[in-house]
Amino acid sequence: MPLKPGAGLGGSRVIVLPLSMIRNGDTFGWAAQITNPREYLVNLNAQIEKGLTERAPRTVWVFPTALVQVASRNPGYLADPYGMDPSQFAPDRWKPGAKLEDPLAGELRNYTSFVDARVALVLVEMRFVPRPVTPGHVLPEGERAMVQADSAHHMGRPVMRIAIVDTRTTDVMWAADVVGDPAPAFTPAVGTNLVDHLVRALSTE
Repeated sequence: MPLKPGAGLGGSRVIVLPLSMIRNGDTFGWAAQITNPREYLVNLNAQIEKGLTERAPRTVWVFPTALVQVASRNPGYLADPYGMDPSQFAPDRWKPGAKLEDPLAGELRNYTSFVDARVALVLVEMRFVPRPVTPGHVLPEGERAMVQADSAHHMGRPVMRIAIVDTRTTDVMWAADVVGDPAPAFTPAVGTNLVDHLVRALSTE
């Protein structure tokens, strides 16, 4: 992730797509312990909204709650922000240098016209590591070392994939992972810790 990426967003209006996917299949079964994923994600998105509002005040964030209101006033034209598909940014699919693709590109461009914000923060997915590696996907050296160390100590940690995009040019400014702290077991504190890392990364203070 770029050093202090939030600093470049100060003074901008930024669309925030909600976190709406938890990837299953982690080694310790943490994702499977989330019995109500929708409720869990609603809580995480609320924590993200509160954290960014308080600790990144120089950016004007257009949160999912506001997007839903705008979409309800324009049925048939604006997509449900909770139904958009950001999977093109998943670590096993993303190719550096790629452009923002349709249908997500068009959906975000439509929102740009209504909320006057040409930058979007895409919360792609939450996953837990260690996890089995997708065939053909080579982990970066730093991530591989982290996974090996965590596995040796039977520790897991949360990871959130995020991207920053320009909705008018479809340029992807960057796509990267926010990595939480290791923990010996899955608890509510795991998600809260990940949100704290995200907010710190995007803080404009």
